[in-house]
Amino acid sequence: MNAQRINLYDNMKALAIMLVVMGHINEFSLGGYNPIWFHFYDSFHMSIFFFVSGLFLLKKFDFAESVLQIGRKLCSQYSRRFLQLMLPFVIVGMIYCFVFSESPLAIFDGKELRFWFLPSLAIDILIVYCEYFFLRLFKVKNTVARIVLSVLVWIGCYAITYLFPDLKDSHYYMMAIRNLPYLTLGILYHCKPRVRKFLADERILATCFIAFALFLLLGKNWLQIKWGGIMAIPILIQFFTLYDKRIPILFTKIGRSTLAIYVFHYFLLPNVPITNYLGE
Repeated sequence: MNAQRINLYDNMKALAIMLVVMGHINEFSLGGYNPIWFHFYDSFHMSIFFFVSGLFLLKKFDFAESVLQIGRKLCSQYSRRFLQLMLPFVIVGMIYCFVFSESPLAIFDGKELRFWFLPSLAIDILIVYCEYFFLRLFKVKNTVARIVLSVLVWIGCYAITYLFPDLKDSHYYMMAIRNLPYLTLGILYHCKPRVRKFLADERILATCFIAFALFLLLGKNWLQIKWGGIMAIPILIQFFTLYDKRIPILFTKIGRSTLAIYVFHYFLLPNVPITNYLGE
């Protein structure tokens, strides 16, 4: 069961990273822009990453531990995760900017946003850890209460941008807030059987499928949320669960290397003049 679950999530990440690479080749290498294709993959590919990142984010925490123990563990875990995300962002990002941009510091001033996922995820994890500490402090275990609190935190993160307008110009912060619901959904999916049962319901899956098709036709994102991700995640979970035995192991291994592929694939994108020449 455990191996199947790991394969399930790795397969979801594999699909997402393949869509990322295909989309970047189309956008940066071929210079193409297909609105239908862009809207399709952009509506859920990054949402999958945040969802899977949230699945095991709180697995090492026990609600029975004291508040002091929880606080220390949260600080320790966040320090480790922060380094895992920000070291490649800074080191590899500066190397990329040195090679392809005017300044190696372009990733810090927002002029180069190729690696935005890494700091945005670090921001989201910090928010979730603070929220979890609050839950533990007041001993909130009820699923509905946790969902309500998560929604209020998300609204609060948006509200802060009106107090500090400069945050609206920060792509890293805004993308973190837009994808925060998916990280939270991953946490709830892993920790709450009721959420897993709800998303596996056939009526919910059918509704998600129809809604996703309508979403592609309408082509809109209300309230700055990638609604396609909310609809696609239950469908992908069901699909990869049903066809787990038929999926090649190579596909699953791609999912286990998504961070490395995400960080380094920009260096390997085909060069525009070369691809144009080959096209002729």
